[in-house]
Amino acid sequence: MTITLNADYFAVCDEKLLGYCGEKDARKMSFTGLDNVEADRYSIIFTYPDGASFESEISDGEITLSNAVMRMSGVILAQVIACITRDDQYIVVKKSNIIQLEIKPSLDEKSPPFPSVDDSLRVLDEIHGTADLLASLSELLNERQEHLDGEISQIDSAQQELMTQFGQCIESINDSVDTAAEYALIATENADQIFRNKNDMGADRANIFKPKFTEKEYYGLTVTVNDDTTVTINGMKPGSGYDEISLCGELNPLIDPVPKKHLADGNYILYVEGDFDNDNDCGVSVMKYNRFPDGGFVQEGIAHRWANQPQQAFTIARDQECPYNCIYLYVKQGVQFNNKTAKISIRYPSSGSADTWQPYSPTLQEQID
Repeated sequence: MTITLNADYFAVCDEKLLGYCGEKDARKMSFTGLDNVEADRYSIIFTYPDGASFESEISDGEITLSNAVMRMSGVILAQVIACITRDDQYIVVKKSNIIQLEIKPSLDEKSPPFPSVDDSLRVLDEIHGTADLLASLSELLNERQEHLDGEISQIDSAQQELMTQFGQCIESINDSVDTAAEYALIATENADQIFRNKNDMGADRANIFKPKFTEKEYYGLTVTVNDDTTVTINGMKPGSGYDEISLCGELNPLIDPVPKKHLADGNYILYVEGDFDNDNDCGVSVMKYNRFPDGGFVQEGIAHRWANQPQQAFTIARDQECPYNCIYLYVKQGVQFNNKTAKISIRYPSSGSADTWQPYSPTLQEQID
């Protein structure tokens, strides 16, 4: 099995089968693209259906899948982690996306294997066939009983044979019923898990906007992030024109060695509403940056909305020219703000009404983390 990581550390596996439960050192997993980020330690974390996790260090671009990895069957989540060792501590510099693998049951595993459709139909046919056999045996027993007076010895032998066959049939029926019940329980559990996974993957994310601080003092302005991620502004910044306040933490493309990427590649909708005296007293912008080795940077605006304007669709594409982005609050200088609140919404398309703000809702990746 080979896992390939691209420049953005997006992991793709060439097959889904990790192995069989209980295998010991029978398989290897290879990796390409680990060095797409600067790190001195690479590992992979496996998370099992019961919630337990196991981390295996990657050496020379591969790992051996021990029986500690093959601890149980089911759908296994895997994520590649790149770290830098500093003062005997591991500092994570990059995580891959989570990929789904599978450990299949072995013959000696305690839980019975999930049956195929053909196996299930075969078991049902055996049950029906056993019932038909019982009916035939009952008819034969009645016929023999009618000739009991003239054929005592023959009937005794036949009756003993029939009772033996009857007992075997009862045992067969009981075994078949127990097996069918186990298969039904496994099918129900698997169906429930598939349903939960489907709901998690398809759930609407009404608002994924989440600032990186709770309160910031900014040249006479106090910017406060409330519990529902609305932003309240108090005070006044002297001057004229507009000033931008980073909502992504202290981002400075001039000095940051590796600027952050706050929104992943994809399609989004930006919307702002507020109770401002003038709608253009406050707005929100999304900017892309590229920092040059000599310390300079280029800035590109990709979305901007003043308060109470219609929503705006925008796309963050995967490009090498401006790979980093940040969200800014635009505030008009010389305006006195008294508990004015901006409700900012960044959503995926078709996830809620276009011009209606909703509180922050975590992404699937945030829930997994």
